[in-house]
Amino acid sequence: MARATWIGVGAAAIAACGGFLLGGPLDLVDAHGDGDQPPALVQDAGCAASEATSVAPDVGGSGLRQDVTAIVPAMAMIRVDANGSVRSAWTNTGCAPQASDDFFVIHPDDSIEPVPGDDFAERAWIGDFATPGVYVDQTG
Repeated sequence: MARATWIGVGAAAIAACGGFLLGGPLDLVDAHGDGDQPPALVQDAGCAASEATSVAPDVGGSGLRQDVTAIVPAMAMIRVDANGSVRSAWTNTGCAPQASDDFFVIHPDDSIEPVPGDDFAERAWIGDFATPGVYVDQTG
């Protein structure tokens, strides 16, 4: 689901989201933990909310205020191996991938393919998704 967020006019270049697609961070968060059990799922505290909204800060008494609302679709990038098995994933929400997200699969040759979220609806995600844009290992 899309999240409505106020952003400053100077930050309106939402191309930063596109930066993840075109060679963004490839850091993997170790999702294995120290024991034999797969790690618990960790998400941002706002994941239970259906939509997050921030209000523009008051700019004082200048009388000039411009609100900009940008809808950034929730996105999940899923890296798979040659057999199609999920190796790692990241989202731009701080939440584990959800069926309502826009899903993209990254193949071993680095080609990117949009896929329906239903393809991953039954998957039990593991690891710490609280930091948007960081790949979380799913091989646990």
